[in-house]
Amino acid sequence: AAFRARLRIARGSAFGARELALVQCLLPHFIRAMRSHEEAVLGQMESRLLRSAVDSLCLGVVILGESGELLHANRRAEQTLAERRSIGIINGSIRCTHPHEDRKLWSAIRLALAQRFDASRGSGAAVAASRDDGSAWLSMLVRPIAPGPFSCGGKAAAVAVYIRRSDQERDIPPSIISEVF
Repeated sequence: AAFRARLRIARGSAFGARELALVQCLLPHFIRAMRSHEEAVLGQMESRLLRSAVDSLCLGVVILGESGELLHANRRAEQTLAERRSIGIINGSIRCTHPHEDRKLWSAIRLALAQRFDASRGSGAAVAASRDDGSAWLSMLVRPIAPGPFSCGGKAAAVAVYIRRSDQERDIPPSIISEVF
């Protein structure tokens, strides 16, 4: 259903030609403001829907800002980061526990930050992080996020880090399969 609004302007006596002309001049601005409001509300609903979909993935997703700071992590990524077994959050940034892996991760993040303005950017860089015992534990894909039309300042989404744990289930949960069929 389309958004509907009404504007009523009233006073005790009749409007003159000058007042009517002023209302006619203002009316397109009111209409534009209402359309902008409707688009903002729809954008917020779409954003909540997309966040919900990302949260339900069996994949951790971390969004970093233009300075490499953490802006958002879905539920799966939050769990992995909180364990601090291979990666974690230190001073607002994603960090690997092993220095050589941390250098690789941040090299990939810097590359993604540099590529975000390039239309022919690559498919991202893969980075692995291991447990203290040396066994493979995480694989990460670091990809640039192209700037949006109104991106400015350090709070714009700039890099996506997709995290897959080697110990996580790969199959779709049976409850979802039964729900679909």
